[in-house]
Amino acid sequence: MITTRQFDAARQFIYRHGDLLTRRRFAYHFERGPIEAVLDVLACYQNSDGGFGHGLELDILCPDSSGICAEVAFGYLVELGVGQGPLFERGLQWVVSAQTADGDLPHPVDAVTRYPHGPWWKQDHGRILSLAGLLGKLGHCPPEVSRRAAAILERYLPFPQELEVYDYPVALYLRYGDPEGIHRQHLGALEAAFLSMLGTYAWHHPLFFRPGRWEHDGIPASLWEAEAEKAVAALQDDGGVWIERYARLSWWRPVWTVDLLVTLNYRGFLAENEQGPI
Repeated sequence: MITTRQFDAARQFIYRHGDLLTRRRFAYHFERGPIEAVLDVLACYQNSDGGFGHGLELDILCPDSSGICAEVAFGYLVELGVGQGPLFERGLQWVVSAQTADGDLPHPVDAVTRYPHGPWWKQDHGRILSLAGLLGKLGHCPPEVSRRAAAILERYLPFPQELEVYDYPVALYLRYGDPEGIHRQHLGALEAAFLSMLGTYAWHHPLFFRPGRWEHDGIPASLWEAEAEKAVAALQDDGGVWIERYARLSWWRPVWTVDLLVTLNYRGFLAENEQGPI
């Protein structure tokens, strides 16, 4: 799927431009790096209240805990298969205890705007949906979190015929965060809208960049292969992933590059000599 030269160029790009968390993710997946090294860095983003902040979401640099930073943190824990331990337990307690009047997760707008941030982050809604799904993937979604997410989902009904690429919290909840099947009747509509979304947002490569959002076990191998070929085409000669519509967000390139390699590897698209000593 990619050549050894491309893999080596991607490694150089990650080590030259990636932050410590990104580099340690790569080392864990491809260089026998210890999982504890990844968790140690992730813990630096965790606040005393158990939530996460400090720029874990790269476009929100305020230190305060937020729903989106919790989502990013638990996304990494799903990637690592970590569903226990102090970092997980403290983060889970924050998700359970931190809530707005309607049961969603808080988004500290005042703090966000005091620090560098993407203007699209002046508001955020429905983040409890993705946390319910991610916790469900780990087998640890508390009933109260699922119930809060179920109430929030009602805002999205009737279920839309089309989904945008950033509607993934809805998909995460329906697939993994609804153990009682309260909204099971919408899964068919979700699958149809999911396939349409992949076509509409082909430029975004939704299965490969921030992969835990849309991927699920029901995706056929033929679709994975077709989407993988498109995603690999985003690798540039300098070794990094380039998404033209996000050209101004260059700080994301090392993260996307690791995302791509990890997903290719997990789905069996890297030949043995391209994976390194793993």
